[in-house]
Amino acid sequence: MMEAIVPVLVGGLLTLAGALVAPFFQRKHEKWRAEREDSQLIREKAAELFDELDRMVAESHSANIAVFRNLAEKNVPPSPLPDLGRIRMLVGIYFPEAMPTVEGYEERCAVVSSSVTKDLDGALKSSDGGDRIKALTAVMVSSQNEETRKFVRNLRAEVAQNIPRLK
Repeated sequence: MMEAIVPVLVGGLLTLAGALVAPFFQRKHEKWRAEREDSQLIREKAAELFDELDRMVAESHSANIAVFRNLAEKNVPPSPLPDLGRIRMLVGIYFPEAMPTVEGYEERCAVVSSSVTKDLDGALKSSDGGDRIKALTAVMVSSQNEETRKFVRNLRAEVAQNIPRLK
């Protein structure tokens, strides 16, 4: 009879020990799973941001030319900055440490745009404005594209440093 009780007692003690230790391992596993899901989300959002930056670079040149063509033909004031709404949203939510890079880009673009806009205003009022507008358009496009390339390179580097690595 005693021989039958020993396995039951040992089994009962192991079950009790398992019941006491299992929550610890369960919490640890849930924490690991949550961290893994968070890391995956950050990687996905970084990919979205990089796609958005690629779109921005591709559209930067043609958008600036179109704006200044409209200015020369229809006297429409230029838009000083490309649309950064989606980039600001992704950076602000998922990579807030990189927000100063976005703000610095906006400030530099505003300075370039303001300077060229003043020159364009003068060219529009002068009799030889046509050639000057073309030259100022080229200056604006090249300056804007240069700022965009620097911005994209710097933002990619900052974000890449903060993307969790696969383990």
